[in-house]
Amino acid sequence: MKGKYEMKHELPQLAIDFMNYLKTNDKSEVTILSYEQELHDLFIFLIDYKKYKGSITDISIDFIKSITIMDLNAFIAHLTESVARSGKKYSPASIAKYVACIKSFFTIIITQFMLKIDNPSQYLKSPKKPESLPKFLTREQVQRLFDAVCSERNYERNIAIIKVFVNTGLRLSELANIKFSDINDNQLTVIGKGKKERMVFLNDVCLTSIYSYMAVRPITDCDKLFVRNYSEKCKELTGAGIRQMIMGYAKKAGLPSWFTPHKLRHTFATEALSKGVKMETIRDVLGHKRIATTEIYAKVVNESRKELAQIVSF
Repeated sequence: MKGKYEMKHELPQLAIDFMNYLKTNDKSEVTILSYEQELHDLFIFLIDYKKYKGSITDISIDFIKSITIMDLNAFIAHLTESVARSGKKYSPASIAKYVACIKSFFTIIITQFMLKIDNPSQYLKSPKKPESLPKFLTREQVQRLFDAVCSERNYERNIAIIKVFVNTGLRLSELANIKFSDINDNQLTVIGKGKKERMVFLNDVCLTSIYSYMAVRPITDCDKLFVRNYSEKCKELTGAGIRQMIMGYAKKAGLPSWFTPHKLRHTFATEALSKGVKMETIRDVLGHKRIATTEIYAKVVNESRKELAQIVSF
């Protein structure tokens, strides 16, 4: 993601500089879009809270220097009492994302942009998140998702995307960024978070679907594996485009309302663990930094075994 950032929401100039910094440092598309929205919400709140007379685009460096931990705490308190765009209250997980964004913003403008202020977000705390188990699809639900793609336009491309997704556990951004040069026989080189490189093996299902797609993929100089609609000038398919496509099929397949494309990653991890794959191996394949992140899937499997004990009773 190189080049100048194209905004979808108004921001102060320093926040725009921050967004450009994220883009030139290869932050994922999902993170950048999320941070833009979260910073927009923060500054809209602060305009009212601090009784600022100008607009969000008028906010100066002096205004940003005046932000205190009390201001930030007031914003977090505001979120806990507010209703999100979805019509539901902000969850602790959603608020934690705002906190992470704010901390990242102030850290970057101080350490990289050399803004001489004490970091007001240093002691900003996220609300405690209740432990929840990752949601995943059953085999029957996965098959319904596959079936929903049948006879659709761009079938070969779309079914390949979904099958690679659920058979490798890649992140959405990693999937969207697959290049031809990343694939060597049945090995896929993945550049994950923090530009860390890892190797993922492609099973026969992945390879067959990719080969079928390649047979109809238009010839183009685009190095990305997955490109946009065949009738258009060939362009790479973005993570947002893939998400929209998968969510359309999920609705058609009648999948639960909690489903998002990321649940395919959960499905892969839960299935691998239930089949006896070692935790360390799953961690490496998923690109988790800490084993504790992977261990949550063990709790999912244990819950499933507990339910099975109640179901199977002769």
